[in-house]
Amino acid sequence: MGIVGFQWGANQLTLLQNRDNWETRQVLLYKFIYNFVHQYALHCWLMSKCVIQRVIKAAAWNEGENILRGRCEESDGTWFCVSKRGRVAFLVDSALMVNMFDENGRGPESTPVEFFLSGLSPEMFAAKLVAEENEYHSQFEDEDDDEMSGRAYELIVADITSGSMVYISKPSSVESVVHTQQVAFGVHTLSLEGLDSGSPKDQRLRGLFNEMIGQNGNQELPPMNELAARLYDPTEAVPGDELTALFVDKIANLASSELDHERCGTTSTTAFSVNHTNKAKFYERYLENGNWYESNFAFNIA
Repeated sequence: MGIVGFQWGANQLTLLQNRDNWETRQVLLYKFIYNFVHQYALHCWLMSKCVIQRVIKAAAWNEGENILRGRCEESDGTWFCVSKRGRVAFLVDSALMVNMFDENGRGPESTPVEFFLSGLSPEMFAAKLVAEENEYHSQFEDEDDDEMSGRAYELIVADITSGSMVYISKPSSVESVVHTQQVAFGVHTLSLEGLDSGSPKDQRLRGLFNEMIGQNGNQELPPMNELAARLYDPTEAVPGDELTALFVDKIANLASSELDHERCGTTSTTAFSVNHTNKAKFYERYLENGNWYESNFAFNIA
């Protein structure tokens, strides 16, 4: 869950992202175990379901200090990552409470990491992901159980140095359909409704970005913490609907039979920019144990 606004151009990217999550960042884990009963030549899938913690820690460099991202220790997933080579991936997962995680812990937040590990161009990775999702869902073609589902996400993968950015959308966790398209230079939004949705929330963020660009012109961007502060706006784009605010304060009206005491809200804000001289800046404000913390990084894209 969450929303992203970004301006994409030749060797340049400016991004603002709010991440919404459950208060303790828990999700359901659906774990499939393949069983073979030799005597009857019977193949079956058994599903175990439990609630696990999926805390994505504050952004940090990996051991090689060439990839910057937050990291979930259980799944190795993230919702934003960038490398010193100029590869970038970010997402919102569109079915937070019903996404499947296989026995290896792969979920929507695994997709950015899969892009980095693949070493593929954005276009080739998109094609690979389409094939993998089709293969995964083909295992359940004869199943009637609605819980036999997979991942759902809205994902962007990009290579800043080559000027390539691809949008990958899998809106349904129970269907294999994946949409892909090249992302043109300009201002865009990414949310649960997809890329450049006409929803009031997306329109509000797009207007904020256009206003910021108009005010800034060709001048250098303001400090990253000031840029991120633009997303701390709790104003509801649709009055009375808390989820249409850019910054979602903790609310208790998202019913869940599994997590009926959990509350949902914005748990982190990310600001990121790369300018035409390949200088990158990253800022994060994140919620941990009820307190807000900040982190800053500056590096060069090589």
